[in-house]
Formats: sequence, C-alpha cells, structure tokens
Amino acid sequence: MASVRQTPSGTWQVRYLDPYRRPRGRNFKRKTDALRFARSVDIDVERGNWTNPALGKTRFGQWADEWLRGATHLKPKTRVGYENALKNHVLPVFSDVAV
Repeated sequence: MASVRQTPSGTWQVRYLDPYRRPRGRNFKRKTDALRFARSVDIDVERGNWTNPALGKTRFGQWADEWLRGATHLKPKTRVGYENALKNHVLPVFSDVAV
C-alpha cells in the first residue's frame, strides 16, 4: 500500500513497494496529485498492471538494435530487408523516441 507524506521542503512524497518488493517513490507539488498517484499505483500493483518507470527511458533505436541481434530465427534475406527498412525509414524518425 502506498503512503503519502509531506517533506520538509513542502512537496508531497509517495512511497510504495513494487511487485518485486523494492521500495519506490515519487514527489509531487500538490497533495491531490500525490493521493491520486498513490491510489493508481496501488490498483496497478494489485491488478498486475504495474510497469517499471525506468523502462520508459529506453530509446527505440537501442531497442531495435537489441531486437535485431536477438532475432536469430530470421532467414538472411529477411534480415537484410528488416535492416534496410529500419535504417532507411524507421530509425531516422524514431531512433530517439522513448519506448
């Protein structure tokens, strides 16, 4: 269950345990926002819908490179087609977008 407290600086801190029992936290300027976040994170953890906020920092270009390296099942012609499509069409636009 998430807890909400006011910090000495006047912001509101929400602390909770993720599904792996690791402590997490986030600060807000308004108490209303902190309470709303606390309720939503409790529901997400309970339903199994919680996602790690650090995963949103991965860029599409990095993800695509890792995926292509791990796709060992592709035939050579398919791999070349995917590499060309990524290099010429997808990565110029989406390479720096957070996933």
